[in-house]
Amino acid sequence: LTPMQHSLLKMFITADTHTLSKQEICDQLWPKKPDANDTLYTLIRRIKPIIEANSMLKIESDRGKSYSLKIK
Repeated sequence: LTPMQHSLLKMFITADTHTLSKQEICDQLWPKKPDANDTLYTLIRRIKPIIEANSMLKIESDRGKSYSLKIK
């Protein structure tokens, strides 16, 4: 995993419900970037296949609102 992917995975694992809003992720990973939605989308798109291929986990999205780490 890249450092940014590792940070995102750590956020999912430490979150109580393993669900994070898009805003929470953007504020944490890119605090100085006013609109990090495209950056977040790219990060999720790149980490999803890695997580799914190497674990029993998957990342699901609630379109436009949040992402959740779930067991397959």
